[in-house]
Amino acid sequence: MNTKLLQSKAVLLPAMVALAVVFGLAGTVVGWKGFVAASAGLAGAFVLVRYASALWILLVALLAFSVEIRIPGTGAEVVVPTEGLIPALAVVALAKVFLRGKFRWTASRLNAPVALFVLAMAATLLASGDRGVTLKAVVRDFSYLVAGFFLIRSFLTTRARLRALLLARLVVTVTIVAYGLYTQFTEGIRIYQLIARPFFREYSVYAALLAMDFAVLSAFVLEYPRSGLRWIGIGVLGFWGFALAMTFSRGAWLSVFALVAFYACLERRQIDLKVFIAVIMVLVLGVGIVGSLQVSELFSQRMEHLTDIRFLTNYDRIDRWMAALSMFSEHPLLGVGWGRYADEYYRYIFYIDAYSTDIRMGAHNLYLEMLAESGLVGLGSFLILLALFATEAQRLRRRTTDRFYRAVLTGAMGALLTYLVHAFVNNLGPSDKIGITFWVLIGLAPVVGRLMEQPQPPQTRGSD
Repeated sequence: MNTKLLQSKAVLLPAMVALAVVFGLAGTVVGWKGFVAASAGLAGAFVLVRYASALWILLVALLAFSVEIRIPGTGAEVVVPTEGLIPALAVVALAKVFLRGKFRWTASRLNAPVALFVLAMAATLLASGDRGVTLKAVVRDFSYLVAGFFLIRSFLTTRARLRALLLARLVVTVTIVAYGLYTQFTEGIRIYQLIARPFFREYSVYAALLAMDFAVLSAFVLEYPRSGLRWIGIGVLGFWGFALAMTFSRGAWLSVFALVAFYACLERRQIDLKVFIAVIMVLVLGVGIVGSLQVSELFSQRMEHLTDIRFLTNYDRIDRWMAALSMFSEHPLLGVGWGRYADEYYRYIFYIDAYSTDIRMGAHNLYLEMLAESGLVGLGSFLILLALFATEAQRLRRRTTDRFYRAVLTGAMGALLTYLVHAFVNNLGPSDKIGITFWVLIGLAPVVGRLMEQPQPPQTRGSD
């Protein structure tokens, strides 16, 4: 018998009765609207505490469906449900620490580089010309880090929860891709098309998020070549691959090519020939379907101007990159301030005839933008973090014999690779969809390392 559970129920029931009495009395003072609001708040708090782990899993799984909503009467926007759930779940995690009376921390080789990166972000406040903007950007990106790297340790504590997260994300991605293709075909397929509105405002973010999930699922298909579900996995990969092709995002295409090369190198001794042939056949079929849709001309346009530096978008990218380098040259140590590239760009325009000089956006390159905003300190800490993540994930991957954990670690490395390659040529943020996913992938290394220490279920053929 679980005495702690009985004790908690014995305390919880009288507390709820007492609260109900208090709310009933309060209702006579504040009226029925106040009573309903207070009751809803109480119910919400109970659900949050009771199902915190499930809500965190849903937060991460449903990132594709987060949406920016304008606050009435203001020019501000709020991201629903992300910006409400992150602080609420953080409070629950802190409350658990307080109730336990002790702080339990998952030891990891990534703790120090993550802390270094946070300090680097905060240090840019010292050099920022507008500390209000920088502080806001630091808080925003730190909230993504909290949601991914820290809260994952509080709420993803079992193998079953990890599986639930992966399955939920799979279902959500299939759904958003189906909706995204629906919006494309009903509105007319074209380059630079806004896909899956209102959930995505940038086609490149949609493509990047899809490529990251594509990488994770690919890792499982490769790790379980004889599983009875492999053909379903290959079919889903074909569906997602078709959707990636239809985004006309060259950055996403390049990231998938890099992923294929990475997996071919990493899994060269374990790739099943039949699975490989099946994947190739799916790709050939996809090319045939794309050809039958009479959109080959759009693909030709994307490839025709790939290396033409005078082409509109390429010319604009060079302008943005040179502006970032100019900012770095004047502020080499700490940059112009975290989140301030878009504000400072107008002072560093390189090509005055670039088409986007009057548009507020990023540098079209994550690394140059980070160099401009946080200098050598910021970019250096970021690269150290990536290097140590890759080292730690590979170390854990080699150590474990559990195929499920191997697939998770391989998928995390592959997903990060697609993001890092894509980020060379496109703006992929700020976005809760990308930001939280990035930190969840980083956080998977310490979580899997901890789960590997727990007793493992017996391995059967095609299990997991």
